[in-house]
Amino acid sequence: MEIIKNGEKFAAISLNGIRSSIIIDNEIKLEENIYVTRKIPFEVTDWWKEQLGEIESRKIISSKIFFIITEKNNNQKKQDDTDNNEIIEKCLNLFYAFFNFRYYKY
Repeated sequence: MEIIKNGEKFAAISLNGIRSSIIIDNEIKLEENIYVTRKIPFEVTDWWKEQLGEIESRKIISSKIFFIITEKNNNQKKQDDTDNNEIIEKCLNLFYAFFNFRYYKY
């Protein structure tokens, strides 16, 4: 199954260096556009490697679990970056929910 479809934007959190008793053979679709997977569902391009640096890029590529939220890209540039902030916040909330963290935004 293709998690990130052509033209979609996404937010991802990768976990590296963890061990889990939960076996995930493929991705788990939790809800429409919300996934947990053990395989990296996107390419870390040379541009991203340059932006993140070699060490951080390797950490992402070798991660064992990915939390992914996808959304259709409306191709409208907003000055305040609201759309991107919203998808990032959704991904953080997914991550916090898995580990029962408390996250409050005031």
